[in-house]
Amino acid sequence: MLIMKFAPFGAVGLGIFTAADWLCDLIWLSFVAVVVYRTKGLWGLRVQEGIFVVCSLALMGFGVWFLVSGVQLIL
Repeated sequence: MLIMKFAPFGAVGLGIFTAADWLCDLIWLSFVAVVVYRTKGLWGLRVQEGIFVVCSLALMGFGVWFLVSGVQLIL
């Protein structure tokens, strides 16, 4: 869906979007990894499992939202 929104900007717009998206992912995932690694001693196993469940549900929700938005854009 996002790529289709950048289609009017051509190959250059798609390239800039892709590079910016990857860079944002790299920065965010690096930040999360460092924070989790440095604070793992503060979290109990039950808290970690709860956070994983909440994050998993959020990712599934975003996935469904992207799919529905993409289908609506095509139709």
